Amino acid sequence: MPAAGRSPAALPPSAADQRPRPSSTSRARCCLRYGVVFWRLLEREAPWLPPWRDLLRVYRRLEARGEIRGGRFVAGFSGEQFALPDAIGMLRETRRKPASGDWISLSGADPLNLAGILTPGRSSRR
Repeated sequence: MPAAGRSPAALPPSAADQRPRPSSTSRARCCLRYGVVFWRLLEREAPWLPPWRDLLRVYRRLEARGEIRGGRFVAGFSGEQFALPDAIGMLRETRRKPASGDWISLSGADPLNLAGILTPGRSSRR
């Protein structure tokens, strides 16, 4: 037992520690699974996400390359927002439809619903 009695900081790195970590770019792309991303959406997301300021650099770089678009896509939220080109078209289409008065059912597993953004009141996830 060569590691007996040692503090974790003094132990040699294990093979699990040698695995390559996902880059900020891959993590930022993962967050785009919603189609639109902004800081309020991600503030209660997984703890493994890098800080918004790091993701923001990645999103600005992807926007400069023309892979995503920056702008204001979701009303009522401050700060920069970024979206996939396909999501922008769907958002515009939805906005142009006249209000029908139909009921909308949200899944309990919807990420926006779980974050407490779409439904009023405090989220139970905090």
